[in-house]
Amino acid sequence: MTLIDRLSTLRTRLPAWMQDWIEIAIPLLQILLIVLVAWLLHRLFKRLIQRASAHYEFPHELLMPIHAVVRWLIIAGSVLLILERLGVSASVLWSAFTGFATVGAVAFLPRGACCPTCFAPS
Repeated sequence: MTLIDRLSTLRTRLPAWMQDWIEIAIPLLQILLIVLVAWLLHRLFKRLIQRASAHYEFPHELLMPIHAVVRWLIIAGSVLLILERLGVSASVLWSAFTGFATVGAVAFLPRGACCPTCFAPS
């Protein structure tokens, strides 16, 4: 008997009022697990980077950007995982991002071509 079979038999044994709540509770628990793992991963990488910096004597000014990059990579990955659990596909996110970048480029480039003195170095 596989895990999926066991879960389906467990689901049939639950009361009727709990059947509707399972569809809400399972994604919520998955999201909480993603946030917990992201937090633990951030703490692990922060400790690892601090140990490496102590061993190789990195300057403090170099450590701050490394911490920031690692933190934002973990945040971005966990947000993408959470959105995937909520049903947002990656192709929709990519289309939204590229559309926003295109609108920004179209809005910004003619401005620089029409008014070159605005962007000239002083």
